Amino acid sequence: MLPKDVHVLFQKDVIDLIEKYEKPLGAIEEIRARLNQPLECMYKRGYQLLPYEMHQHVFKELLDNLFVSSRYRYARELKECFITLPGGHRVGLAGDIIMNNQGIDHLEIITSLNIRIHQLQRISFNISHRQLFVDSQYASTLIIGPPNAGKTSLLRMLVQSISQDVSPFSKKICVIDERKEIMPPLLSKPNACARVDHLSGCPKHLAIPLMIRSMSPDIIIVDEIATNHDVTALLDGMKAGISLICTAHASSYQDLASRMFFKVLLSERLFDRVIVLSSTKKGELQLINLKESV
Repeated sequence: MLPKDVHVLFQKDVIDLIEKYEKPLGAIEEIRARLNQPLECMYKRGYQLLPYEMHQHVFKELLDNLFVSSRYRYARELKECFITLPGGHRVGLAGDIIMNNQGIDHLEIITSLNIRIHQLQRISFNISHRQLFVDSQYASTLIIGPPNAGKTSLLRMLVQSISQDVSPFSKKICVIDERKEIMPPLLSKPNACARVDHLSGCPKHLAIPLMIRSMSPDIIIVDEIATNHDVTALLDGMKAGISLICTAHASSYQDLASRMFFKVLLSERLFDRVIVLSSTKKGELQLINLKESV
């Protein structure tokens, strides 16, 4: 069944066609729409090209539904080529880019899009948040793993577990949810975010100093460190004495340490712990104590 936030993008006959193939192929995971091409659906057990072509008027209607008939509201997303729907579903965009002196200005003409259906994974991680609690505070921790290893799911588990625990293990948390993927599933749960403040849709390097000044958090939680600006903001957070819990794409700690971008983080000893998620078995992980390995 399509989630309601994706359901509203399509006409009923298209929805019926998409859901028709779920019985033989499993749950829907991605919907790819390309101008003047058949709709492609990725299911748990394979893909299917549907007998439904995205002619220009149909594709335009889909884009109008996606942008709520106003692209101006999504200027930043058009620059970054993705939109996050309310339920945490990410829509990737492709087409013709307009450049300026600083780089990408915006995506001018959209010719294809990919709707990644957010599946709220119920992963049982073999770690407790209290294992990260050291000397009355949480150790700054970097969570690494390949795509779809469960990094964001582990962040949510830590947010909820720390928020709902008792003193001294419960702390004030600020979540910097730039891509709007961490918080939506938690906000619908009663008391899941009792001690959580969040800033969504704001670049991390701008959001982190804002939250430090305005919300005085004990912990800042951030998804997907990706730029030098992010690193600078995290270093500022460390100097303010705030615990940091972040994620990054890497297949192993050795892979992470070999990248020039992350050498700054490691040389500055920004993190005390690294959690390496298994690429083959959901929930399995390795906890590395960087202080012991120095």
